[in-house]
Amino acid sequence: MTRPEAPREGALADRWLIAILVLAALALRWHGIGYGLPEVYEEAYPFKIAWRMWGWGPDRAFDPNPHWFKYPGLTIELQLLGQALLFLALRIAGAIHSTVDFRILHELDPTAFYLTGRGITALLGAATVIPVFLLARRAAGRGAAIAAGLLVAVNPGLIAKSQVIEVDVPLTLLVAASLLAAVRLAERLTWGRIVAAGALVGLAAGAKYPGIVLAVPMVLAIVMAARRTPESRSRAPRSGKRGSAAPGRPNPALGAVSSISVFALVVIAALFVTSPYLFLDSGSAMRDLAVEGEHMRLGHFGADLGPTWLSYLRDWPLRVAGIPVAIASLSGLVWFTLRREKWAVILAGFVVAYAVLVSSFAMKADRYLLPLLPAAFVFAGALAADLCGRVRA
Repeated sequence: MTRPEAPREGALADRWLIAILVLAALALRWHGIGYGLPEVYEEAYPFKIAWRMWGWGPDRAFDPNPHWFKYPGLTIELQLLGQALLFLALRIAGAIHSTVDFRILHELDPTAFYLTGRGITALLGAATVIPVFLLARRAAGRGAAIAAGLLVAVNPGLIAKSQVIEVDVPLTLLVAASLLAAVRLAERLTWGRIVAAGALVGLAAGAKYPGIVLAVPMVLAIVMAARRTPESRSRAPRSGKRGSAAPGRPNPALGAVSSISVFALVVIAALFVTSPYLFLDSGSAMRDLAVEGEHMRLGHFGADLGPTWLSYLRDWPLRVAGIPVAIASLSGLVWFTLRREKWAVILAGFVVAYAVLVSSFAMKADRYLLPLLPAAFVFAGALAADLCGRVRA
């Protein structure tokens, strides 16, 4: 009777570990979150666009079209939701009695409004611990998961960007969740996992356009799962029902082409849900995207000189990951990829594709490297666990 209890005890222990790490991450992100308020300077574009969408003022009404497409819609919608919740909270508390009061309060002192917006980012930043922990545990066990989750909690770059209203932290969370979904997809191809993977990639692209790069590891995972060895085919059950498969085995009816097609449709559908006016107001969207593309191509008024990849090669260890994590993650990427670990090949596919994309921009910002951190932490944690296992042996 003791053997069946072990998995439940392990799962319960992992839940407690995740909860502790998430709370620690949230505490670190909430400390000093009001710095600089009520001034936000170039911060908070998603907040400002969401505020404008409410249509405050005479002869104006709520407009769900942001009329601004330099960022997609997911973060703007989250800020819109946060503003609505703040209105309800202030109304229930008796601090305001109408939308006019709400607007006047914003004009007099917007601190509470920006704290709400920053709080949303802080919650998303702390939640990044969960998929990174689960991904590292799947790759290399609980020790690697604890190390990777702790690195998410204490990383200075993630903490700093979780205290402002921007899009890079939501993208980082969705990158971690998508990579976890890709690894699960590579293990077993099912319609449910394909739909979940497509939804996550659509949400990531809805947070920030480069999130679409997550299609690379997803397609890689689908191809891995769809490739069945002759031995696995011979062991497949012979029944009259087409597409039947033994539990835990890939469904032979799910080929790579059909799976990728469904995946692509779900990505488009999820992107439409988060950013419908990219499609419904495509003319304005294309104009904004053209301007943003030119900005990325030229940099800040053409002042971003020198190779982008060289700048990021310097910033990655010094300003983003830290030297120990940068060395450990690169070593882990090479080691586990050469060993042809499925999870490592999938994560490496994303790392290479995303690094190539951001290095193609003339525009340089170390925050563009934040989405690489979940994969880096998993590689570093897995390498540490592997080395510890070898030393113990």
